[in-house]
Amino acid sequence: MFKKISYFTFTILFSYQVSAATLVDNFKSAIEKKDYLAVRIIVKKMSLTNVSFQQWYTVKKILQKTPQVGFNTVLGWEAKFKEKFSDKLAIEDALLSLADKQMLVNKFSEAFVNYQKALIVINAKDRGKTLLSQMIYHRMARALYGAGRFAESLQVYDWIGNDYIFLRQIIFERTWAAFRANKIERTLGLIVSQHSPRIRVTMEPEIFLMQFYIYKRLCRDEEAKKVIEELNSQINYFKTRVSWLEWAKSDIENLWLLKILDSPNSNNFGISLEERKKEREKISNGLKAEFQREKNRLQAQAEHMLAYMNLAVEQTPKVLLKIEKLPDKEKLLNSGLNIWTSEKAEDWSDELGLHYFVGESLCK
Repeated sequence: MFKKISYFTFTILFSYQVSAATLVDNFKSAIEKKDYLAVRIIVKKMSLTNVSFQQWYTVKKILQKTPQVGFNTVLGWEAKFKEKFSDKLAIEDALLSLADKQMLVNKFSEAFVNYQKALIVINAKDRGKTLLSQMIYHRMARALYGAGRFAESLQVYDWIGNDYIFLRQIIFERTWAAFRANKIERTLGLIVSQHSPRIRVTMEPEIFLMQFYIYKRLCRDEEAKKVIEELNSQINYFKTRVSWLEWAKSDIENLWLLKILDSPNSNNFGISLEERKKEREKISNGLKAEFQREKNRLQAQAEHMLAYMNLAVEQTPKVLLKIEKLPDKEKLLNSGLNIWTSEKAEDWSDELGLHYFVGESLCK
């Protein structure tokens, strides 16, 4: 269900003899001047030096409050020395690290508790919705979803601000939480919000399928058919008209990277014009490569979702033939048939006469 949050690989392309202390000073000056292209280059230079724990931690805290440099730089710096300084991490960092490991082994309830503990410590030091606090809310919401506590998950998703770097992803996951919590009105409202021009450029195909299923369950067949038409239109639009530049503008993180590409040239902070040119090329090539991967993924998923929808609207006999003997799993998988998995509980409420976002059920 969740789309994996991706970021460009944090690579090291520089070799310098400048001291870590000088680079940290240059880093702070570049941050103050909002020269984020310079910040990215300086961070890569610093990663080659023998930075102390205090230097690493100082830079880490500043980067967490400056996502405009690019999320790959923020995460790259944190990951570079995290293992080296693992015995010196603050209590909140240790709790976050433990919770992340618990998420990987499906210990969602335990992970939620540790994320909550880390957030309490962080808020005591730095009040307000920082990038770090919003990232923790995001992880808390995912932990609750994984634990099957969908209504609580939805509540935590609502705590995340509209300036969050992964806003588009949050709206997508929030929609799933509402759907699994049987909050159909909220689900349909969130689906509509994803049809906005900015988000729709890369709208997740699962959203169309979710909307289709809700309409089918409400016996609103005409609306369900329109969803198929909309998905067909989306496939054609993304296949023929969307450029990497338009795609990049639809996402906060990538939009910041575009702004860095357009930043003015200078040779401040000991960085040459040639270094700036190379970093710009790296950002541009990274965005184009990511766009192609996303384009391929979205097109493949959209066609898969469309196949499910078309199958659901096909005419079937009023009385289904009894299956005397179910073939084994391998034969089914190799048969070429569409295999539909089933959940152990209903995903929606369909009481007759209940008014939803687009009207009442038409089932008789």
